[in-house]
This record gives sequence, C-alpha cells and structure tokens, in this order.
Amino acid sequence: GSAPVEGARKVGVLLDWMELLALRTATSRVRPCTESYRIALSAWVWSHHVDAPKEAEGILFRMIRACDANNGVGSKDGVVVDDTTTAAKAAGRAISGPVRPETRDFNTLINCCSFARKVGTDASEEDDDSLLQRQVAHREIFDIAEGALNALLASEYAQPDPTTFS
Repeated sequence: GSAPVEGARKVGVLLDWMELLALRTATSRVRPCTESYRIALSAWVWSHHVDAPKEAEGILFRMIRACDANNGVGSKDGVVVDDTTTAAKAAGRAISGPVRPETRDFNTLINCCSFARKVGTDASEEDDDSLLQRQVAHREIFDIAEGALNALLASEYAQPDPTTFS
C-alpha cells in the first residue's frame, strides 16, 4: 500500500497495543491519551484512503468510549456496562489516560467524509452496477458524517462550532 496508508495502519496498531497494555495491568504507565487517539484519527484522515472515513470513525468512537469509561459514564460499581464489547468492559477499568474528545476531533471526521476521495468505482464507468456502487459508498460516508454530527450534538464535553457546518 501507499506510505500514508501503511503509516495510518501502524499508528492504529500502536494505539491497539497501548489500550491492551493498559488493560493487562492496573499499574501500567502505557495508556493512550487524547493525543494518542488524535494522532491515529489524523493519520487515517490524511491517508486519503477509501477506507479513511470508516477507520477514522472507529478511532473517534474508541476515543469517546475511553472518555466515558474514565468519567464513569455507563458504569455501575466501577464496571463498564455499556453495550460495547471491549476488553475494558470485561476488565472494568479505564484503558486510557485523560481522554476528552474536542469539537475539532468530530470536525476532523466530518471533514474527512466531506472530502473523501476515490469513493466507489471509476466515475468514467457508466453502467448501472458502477453507479450503484458509487451511490452505496457515498451513502456509507454520509452515514458516518451524520453519526459524527449526532455524537457531537449529544456530547456533554464538545459543541458544534462554525467549522462543523462549513
């Protein structure tokens, strides 16, 4: 693959390892922080890969879950009880250092969707199948952007700003 895509994958693997190490021991000093998630998010966005919106969405929502876990949202007696199927849920402890998504993180994902490149199939193909593939791909990207906007609107710690709607 291209260098930016390989870099994004490596950053994602590093974030996975940071979360895993934090789960293995309560005293681990290796814990992802806001910047850890932000770097992984940006790496996918700047890769301009067709899967960038989907990958960036996953990272943003991991960031949100880490923030919620650190703040006791969705927990009962210190055990995470939300509907996510993460190792943090099973372990009942936070997997990250201080994590707090900001408006700019939501905007990053929304902008990634707005400027997604090479989506669907080659535009020069005019058959019905290729048109349908492009429409499905664009719908998926729209759904990701809409999900990010809805999460931002529901957020207790971030609010839309003029950039969100530009």
